[in-house]
Amino acid sequence: MNANMKIDSTKISLIIISPLIILVIVGIIYCTAPGRATLAHGIEYYDSGNARKAYEIFLRYAEKKEPIAMYYLGAMYYDGIHVSRDRKKAFFWFQEAAKRGEPRSQHNVSIFYFEGDGVLKDDGLSLTWLKRAAENNLPAAQLDLSASYISGDLGESNVKAGMEILKKMAPESSIAQARLGTLYLEGKFCQQNIQRGLYFLSSAAKSGAPHAKAILGHYFYEGKFLEKDLELGKELLLEAAIKDKDDFAFELLKAIVERHKKEREDTQVKKESEDTQVKKEPEK
Repeated sequence: MNANMKIDSTKISLIIISPLIILVIVGIIYCTAPGRATLAHGIEYYDSGNARKAYEIFLRYAEKKEPIAMYYLGAMYYDGIHVSRDRKKAFFWFQEAAKRGEPRSQHNVSIFYFEGDGVLKDDGLSLTWLKRAAENNLPAAQLDLSASYISGDLGESNVKAGMEILKKMAPESSIAQARLGTLYLEGKFCQQNIQRGLYFLSSAAKSGAPHAKAILGHYFYEGKFLEKDLELGKELLLEAAIKDKDDFAFELLKAIVERHKKEREDTQVKKESEDTQVKKEPEK
């Protein structure tokens, strides 16, 4: 044996590591192959914009009665993502997912029945599915159920229950705070309480809720429930409309602009009328 011979440790490590690398590569190919991709892969593809792959995965899992996959298929048919927009197919998949307890689908089925979009309008079924979604702790459904109870739009009026839902949600939801604030201030569905209303509305606005900023801005601008402050009112309305892109704030600003325009026009007409009258008067 040659005493000067050196062992090439690099070659030995490559010999040992190479099988591991091969196993990893095979594993990646195996897991990401169309037949082996998981539902999580489908959601990743959907979120990243790879609709074709997402659809293939969702369809395969939906055929296995997986409710989350059914929900995403419904969403794709509703919005026309990778497939033609089809309200009936969207409703079919949402309903299949809803039957299996998927809360977002339950909420969507409720909306379909409320609007009569692709199905016959049915307020009773709309309320039934809305309750199920709310019971499954979907915040959007809980807010809609509260609104339904307070307004009675779905045939079941229960202001107390609607208010209780908002109170329970308020510590974690600026939307619930804003709605409570408006209800207490307006006093239409409950006993008016201006102090409590301003507390909830201000809390929501401080949390960054655009709708709350818009309402508070409107009240400051008009001097309603608050001391009139045109600058602060305009600032809150502009922030909600431009920065937060809140549609309600845009509508309020539009109404203010149109009102001021009408006032200027009326003032101009009145002035022209007075000037004309002066000219007509005979000189003494």
